[in-house]
Amino acid sequence: MFRQLSPFDELDMIRLGITLPMEDVYGCEDEIEIMSTWMSRETKDALDWDTFDYHDLFHTANEIMICPHLAND
Repeated sequence: MFRQLSPFDELDMIRLGITLPMEDVYGCEDEIEIMSTWMSRETKDALDWDTFDYHDLFHTANEIMICPHLAND
């Protein structure tokens, strides 16, 4: 998605999030964001998308959040 949105110069930031239905400790189900990441215009413009290896996303994105519940299971 970052690559698809990178040509749009009017975007100052690209933020992507993934949500899933999850159950909390009380048995209530809700949509929980399990991962999000964002990239600034400067970062997206610095990348060579033709040769960029998506495995490097964790090293190039400005910030990454992974739901702590996933790490504890």
